[in-house]
Formats: sequence, C-alpha cells, structure tokens
Amino acid sequence: IHASRGETSLSAWTDGEGRFRIDGAEGPGWSVLAGEHGTGRSDDVPASGGDAALALVLRAQPLLEFTVLGESGAPLRGVRVAVLRADAAPGSPPEAIFDTDADGRVRTRALRDGSWSVELTPPAAGGARTPLGTVRNGAPAELRAPR
Repeated sequence: IHASRGETSLSAWTDGEGRFRIDGAEGPGWSVLAGEHGTGRSDDVPASGGDAALALVLRAQPLLEFTVLGESGAPLRGVRVAVLRADAAPGSPPEAIFDTDADGRVRTRALRDGSWSVELTPPAAGGARTPLGTVRNGAPAELRAPR
C-alpha cells in the first residue's frame, strides 16, 4: 500500500485480512493505491488521515517483463532495479523497485500500461542509478548493464 501527498510518500503492508495502517498520513489530500506483482494494481483513491475504510480493488495490468543481462550476456541475479515512468524528470523517485529473480528477470502486473525507464541501483546508499533502457508493458525485453 502506498500513500502520497505532494513530495511525501509513505508505505505499509497489509495483514492477512487485507487491513493496513499507514503511520504518518495525517490530514487531508492523500492519494492511496495498492499493488501486488502477480495480481495487479488499484486505482488511486483520495483519502484523509484517519479514514476508517478504503476500498482498493486490484486489477491486472498488462505484464511488464524484462531481463537484466551482464556484460557477458549472462543474466544478473538478485540485482536491484528502479522503474520510473519513461517521461519522468531526471532525479524523480521510482514508481517501483524490484530485485531480479534467479534468471535475471522482473515480472509484474502492478504497473500501469505504458513505457518505463529501468535503472540499476547502486549497491551502496548514496550512489547514482545507472540507466539500463526503456521497456513497455506487453513487450518482453532484455536490458544489458554497462561495465
């Protein structure tokens, strides 16, 4: 579950019944959404801090699938990548962050249909992300990491 208002973004996990609480989301003007990689994503729902009930319905989005390859062409397992809207301004926060699986892949139905920029995140905090390329829902792609 993600809540945002202006430059502030907060997250929480649901419990086994789908309930959640987002600490720090006080006052009006929040936008809340839910997403799950295999299932889909909800619409953005307007909310105010303290709302007792929000209905967030997950809808499957077209599959976004890409593989991250190393210099040799071998899949890069367990690397962290940031996914941003392709038209995002430089330095924008990512829409999502994923770790590649054992085959170097990322697969999700939790991002809206569109074009996405993928960036390799640095292993240590504070480093710059490295652009890998642009992908689109419904079009599996291979992205090669630079040296």
